[in-house]
Amino acid sequence: MKDKNPIFLFYVLSSCAIIWGIISGTFFGQAWLVKLGIKPLVPSLSDISFVQAFCFLIGAIHLTIAHSWRMSLKLPALIALADLGWISIIWAAFFLAKNLLLGDQFPFFGRWLIWTGISLVILFTNPQRNVLKGIGEGVAAIALGLVNNFTDVISYVRLFAVGLAGVAIADAFNMMAAGNSGAKGLGELIAGLLILIAGHTLNFILGPMSVLVHGVRLNVLEFCSHANVSWSGFEYKPFSKKGK
Repeated sequence: MKDKNPIFLFYVLSSCAIIWGIISGTFFGQAWLVKLGIKPLVPSLSDISFVQAFCFLIGAIHLTIAHSWRMSLKLPALIALADLGWISIIWAAFFLAKNLLLGDQFPFFGRWLIWTGISLVILFTNPQRNVLKGIGEGVAAIALGLVNNFTDVISYVRLFAVGLAGVAIADAFNMMAAGNSGAKGLGELIAGLLILIAGHTLNFILGPMSVLVHGVRLNVLEFCSHANVSWSGFEYKPFSKKGK
């Protein structure tokens, strides 16, 4: 079964790429379906603003899952309400990102999300008999985490950037190949074909690598920090003496 895992992964990644090409109408950096008069199954995927907003939505959902998981571990303690407040702030950050970066209108309930979230975090981060001390810890948490929540949601736009980079690389090799194939000689035609094969093969290799790297980063940094996941291990000291 272990020997079949790489092949299975190859088929999964290939199938996802083919499905995405069908619904967006783009293959190998060329909009072939559109040129043939066939519209993409999901026309909105050709809208850059829509795809960026979709990445922000993925980020908000991902971070909401992290705080929901964290909140479920704290229940029925009152400190679980602090995570509910962070969820409220995350969705306020989502709408704020769409407003500032994409020009969408900030919803009327966005302010309620912000103030409700801030209030819950301040009051329930560490509720205790000394009310002022508990509120002080809540204020400190807000001061450190409010801007981070906004930037964490925005950081998911890297998913869009990875896809855009893949299209740019494919388009560059297509232009290079087209420049050679336009010549009259057979050698230039063969050279153009080799450029296509080598270029898109390189893009196939870089694509999964970039997706995995950025996916791991979003899980290890953004998700795990919001889920309060602690890591175990040992300190890396390559130049220390043995036995110390």
